[in-house]
Amino acid sequence: MIEAVIGLEVHIELGTQSKMFCRCENRFGAPPNTLTCPVCLGLPGALPRPNRGAVERALRLALALGARVAPVLQFDRKHYFYPDLPKGYQISQSRTVLAEGGQLEVAGRRVGIHHLHLEEDAGKLLHLGGRASVDLNRAGVPLVEIVSLPDMHSGGEARAFLEEMRLLAEHLGVAEVRMEEGVLRADLNVSVRTAGEAGLSARTEVKNMNSFRAVERAVAHEVARQSELLSRGERLSQETRGWDDQAGATYPQRRKETADDYRYMPEPDLPSYPLSAEWLEEIRRTMPSPPAALRQRLGALGVPDEAVALLLEARARLELFDQAVAAGAPPVQAAQWIVGELARIERESAVAMADRAYPGADLAELLALVADGTLAGPGAKRALEISYREGRELREVVAAEGLAAIGAGSALDALIDQVLAENKAAVGDLLAGQEKALGFLLGQLMRLSGGRADPKLAASRIRERARSCSTDS
Repeated sequence: MIEAVIGLEVHIELGTQSKMFCRCENRFGAPPNTLTCPVCLGLPGALPRPNRGAVERALRLALALGARVAPVLQFDRKHYFYPDLPKGYQISQSRTVLAEGGQLEVAGRRVGIHHLHLEEDAGKLLHLGGRASVDLNRAGVPLVEIVSLPDMHSGGEARAFLEEMRLLAEHLGVAEVRMEEGVLRADLNVSVRTAGEAGLSARTEVKNMNSFRAVERAVAHEVARQSELLSRGERLSQETRGWDDQAGATYPQRRKETADDYRYMPEPDLPSYPLSAEWLEEIRRTMPSPPAALRQRLGALGVPDEAVALLLEARARLELFDQAVAAGAPPVQAAQWIVGELARIERESAVAMADRAYPGADLAELLALVADGTLAGPGAKRALEISYREGRELREVVAAEGLAAIGAGSALDALIDQVLAENKAAVGDLLAGQEKALGFLLGQLMRLSGGRADPKLAASRIRERARSCSTDS
């Protein structure tokens, strides 16, 4: 039986305002080649200077992973020649990496970390109309690379590891991970062996996976391809392959380089920088909670696991939840409204919670109005949607739009009597014991009341008024 052995090299662009070794703006989407300077272009006489904020973000990741941080920060030159690397070398780390060891817990099991290091990103090649162009805006953007141990054995495990790493980066404030912008990329290292065998065979590196689905599909393809080669008695070779997402297959690019191929040398333009224990302790003390701690905290508040997972998908959701609970909202209800109704409104309006910055106090007030009967369910949803989309204060929306619930009394009974008079066949079905008729009549009432009737109270009154009408007749 064949077993897959998988490791990941995860690259995360750090969310700093400027690049790793210069003051050029670190921003996605600018016109090509407009965010460059002599330093990131590697022009003669230009000297790099490390970005302290980038180092701090990388250290947050290292500490959260439980890695051993090096006593000094040292950089090396990694030489290779490619059109998107203007200097002909990349400032990276080889002799002394930023941190070693550690682990990431994924779905109840632990995946070991080999090391974590800092470097600068390369530019980007654009292939348009049969021509290749280069955009160097990304050249010099700070990048952290996390190399896992080969502890994974399926595409699902590799995908889960990458998804958990994304959550970790986002909740630590390291980066806003938008995979479509290339903020997070991964290289796969895949090999196969007979189940139970201890050693590792020649591995294939699949470069620059930029979606979770692609990671899972590429693993499946590589395991099948390598297994077939072994079944034919062919020898596996160490190589680098690309991924064709449309074809769902990898393709050969080049033989796998070794460290010697890159001719690493100490970076002559940068000295060593001490990483003091005091600075590390300050980072540890002030950094945000990682996802594992957040899951534990939310679970202790009674939030269901499914809602916890949806809250953690975006940091803005969790921030809104915390604000609402601090303002007095019940945790379970707050979570349900955020991952349910607010997430729906967010999708339909194409305005992210992070951009809208909806006040947690308004959500807490909404839940209080529902609890005391001032707002019924449909009216509450309508009030939330208007206040979110238009940025209006919640109570003003309720008053201006006339969304306050219609409670027990003559107003509700009058609406119910109108519905019953207009739907006598459904009334007869209800009296004959057909429960679907109650749902129909309730729907008609909610339409007539504009969603302002309390559904539970209205259902009870519909039954009572229907029996009363039958007796009167």
